Amino acid sequence: MILKESEIDKDAIKAVLGKIYKEPGKWFTVSGSCYYFIKELTDLDGNEVLKWEDSKGIFQRHDDGIALYVNRSNYQRVLLMPFETIKSLKLDLMKSELQQETVLEFSTNFYKGKFVANYSDYQSQLKYFKKMGLLADS
Repeated sequence: MILKESEIDKDAIKAVLGKIYKEPGKWFTVSGSCYYFIKELTDLDGNEVLKWEDSKGIFQRHDDGIALYVNRSNYQRVLLMPFETIKSLKLDLMKSELQQETVLEFSTNFYKGKFVANYSDYQSQLKYFKKMGLLADS
């Protein structure tokens, strides 16, 4: 489910994904990923969704799934992904002669995506997604 900016509401997100997840033993922290640049975000037929040039996304954990907040300038959309719809999530380090980056790929019952982040974010992101049980042990 994708929410347009006018539809983004805590109650609408909570109805699908539950409450925002807070780390046990921590009073004020909300569980979120680093920023990712969106390289590909499509429906299962290959049609692009939520991809604007130079757009970024951040994942936020909820009790029953994750929300992907996609931002570009003043525009925002939210892709809601209940845990039971997530088929796969893969995190890799990619190295080339010109750059090194963290690459995240996922597929759900409705969407698939490819995102990149800084190379140095790999370990923190590995820990973040493993805590949700979305990655196999590496």
